[in-house]
Amino acid sequence: VCGKSNEDSSLINKASVIAVSDLLIAKNKVPTNYIFGSYLGLDYSDTTVTDKEIDITVKYNIPVPVGRGIWGIKYWKMFSRSKSNRWVGYDPKEDQSDNDRYVYITEHGKAYHNSVSCSYLSPSIKAAYPGDINFLRNNDRKIYYKCKLCGKESGILYYTDYGTSYHSSLTCPGLKRTVFRKKFSEIEGKYRPCIKCVSP
Repeated sequence: VCGKSNEDSSLINKASVIAVSDLLIAKNKVPTNYIFGSYLGLDYSDTTVTDKEIDITVKYNIPVPVGRGIWGIKYWKMFSRSKSNRWVGYDPKEDQSDNDRYVYITEHGKAYHNSVSCSYLSPSIKAAYPGDINFLRNNDRKIYYKCKLCGKESGILYYTDYGTSYHSSLTCPGLKRTVFRKKFSEIEGKYRPCIKCVSP
């Protein structure tokens, strides 16, 4: 909002987080009747919201059902906390920090990638009959081998343009691409460079 200071903006963000938290509490029917003051008894004063992190801390009191006169304790002081990174969109500057750079790898892959949009990371799955798979070649002109995870040679087989295996199941983990972003220093020597997106 024009004219608002950073402090005002932070308060607005914090208010939004608290409002969403209260909404989720109501939606999930959290039993606040056990809390002194119900919704009004939830104290978010220690919650912090920054450009990179959301740290929700809520304090509340639960009345002691018995023994108030004996121990003089009226409430149990409780708190809950949830902390997470705040995703605010992709920033290319994040790919370099402290003279290190970020690269991308997959769970079953052997190569690292400079670009998250590399076609090796987003495969297009195709289908073929068993009798045809031996005549097909990937985009690097290599043959397809039977997948070690799901390998059968009956029914419809599945393959990708840049893969080196054919699969008998669409749900095979070998067809999935769970992409991880890592600092290059963490994976150096453990993965080979991608022949498509990493310049020699």
